Amino acid sequence: MNRSFTSMCSRGVFFFLYFFAVLSVGVPASSSAYSLHTRLRTIVTVYPDVRGNVEATLAPLYEFADIEALDVGVKGLEVVFSGWAKVETWDWWKEERWKGSLLYGYVRFRSSDARLDTKVGRMLINAGAAPLTLQMDGGYVSFSTKGGTSINLYTGIPLNDMDGSRKGDWLAGFRAGHRWGTRAELGVSYFLQKEREDVNFNRLGFDGWFHISPSMNITGYLSYDITYSRLHDSSVTFSYYPASRMWKLFAVEAGTKSAMSFLGNQSVLSVFASGDYANLKVSGLFEVSGVMVGTGYEFLMYADSRTAAHRIYIKAKRYFDGERYLLLLHASRLRSDTSYTELRFAASALILTSLQGNVDTVWDVFDEEVREDMLWSYESTISLKYELVENVKITAAVSIAGGVEYTWRIKGMGKLTYEL
Repeated sequence: MNRSFTSMCSRGVFFFLYFFAVLSVGVPASSSAYSLHTRLRTIVTVYPDVRGNVEATLAPLYEFADIEALDVGVKGLEVVFSGWAKVETWDWWKEERWKGSLLYGYVRFRSSDARLDTKVGRMLINAGAAPLTLQMDGGYVSFSTKGGTSINLYTGIPLNDMDGSRKGDWLAGFRAGHRWGTRAELGVSYFLQKEREDVNFNRLGFDGWFHISPSMNITGYLSYDITYSRLHDSSVTFSYYPASRMWKLFAVEAGTKSAMSFLGNQSVLSVFASGDYANLKVSGLFEVSGVMVGTGYEFLMYADSRTAAHRIYIKAKRYFDGERYLLLLHASRLRSDTSYTELRFAASALILTSLQGNVDTVWDVFDEEVREDMLWSYESTISLKYELVENVKITAAVSIAGGVEYTWRIKGMGKLTYEL
């Protein structure tokens, strides 16, 4: 990709964010024409960085903008935009001063009377056999009947947001499902993505949920790879909500996952996977004397090397004086090729009516040396958030990190959030 063209596009996104933001704030929305909702976040961080033998002080400025215009001229017509931009304001590495991306931006029309929902533009798709949070430029239509049957269709050009380039030639997919009131739903889906005359994804999917009783339900999905004639992803989750003052939740999840897929397991253990794997997770939630206690066990078995990873955790959370103060303790133990124990302490306090303080500390202790005699990793963040006026908040934070990732590093951060 032409680097100057990429830089030009990044600058264009950056200035477009500010132009759109100022325009949306400066022009009041007429309640009879449309309603406008804007959320802007400006973040500045300052920290040292080293590449090779070169030291630098980086101070990137990030701007995030979410803009939504509803009932634009016609009831049900929407214009939605979400994007971000970054500029290095102190030092910067070559070719890395400007960055930006349009996450999604589309025109949408939906009608509850017609049971119709349509989108055109850049959007995120999550339907049936499609990989989770698939980004594409294209169109989407959804239709449902009073009887409970629904159909979703979409097609477009997939994007790779990592480098802003086109990822494939085209994609298409659908999901058809039927819902039996609030008792159950079943769906079947198909997803096809072609890249450079080759099939990248060619999958058939099945998903559903069933309420066994008011306190028990089961959900699941299955993705079958047609190209390679094998099961790609699957998962079944059973949840039980006891009618007990102490016992709040019991859940079991089991399935098979592929490390090459965005579907399914979002467990911390998935980062250790280098191929297909099976997983099991058992978790529970209790309340004891006002303290919410969560505990669980996760297991991951690699299909290729037959090695496994295990994780057990317990966390406790307690509010004081209503929700004015919060205390959280978290301990976990992971056993794999890299085994370690993690301890976390977090606290939050409403110091004044408009001032909130937070502290979050994480300490990892490894069984074996990870790098240069390092057996531990530490990071602590202290922040203050103040509401200047209604819907305008400012946050200041400082973090200290050391151990495996850094010798020692101090990082400052400022954040301004505005909502209209």
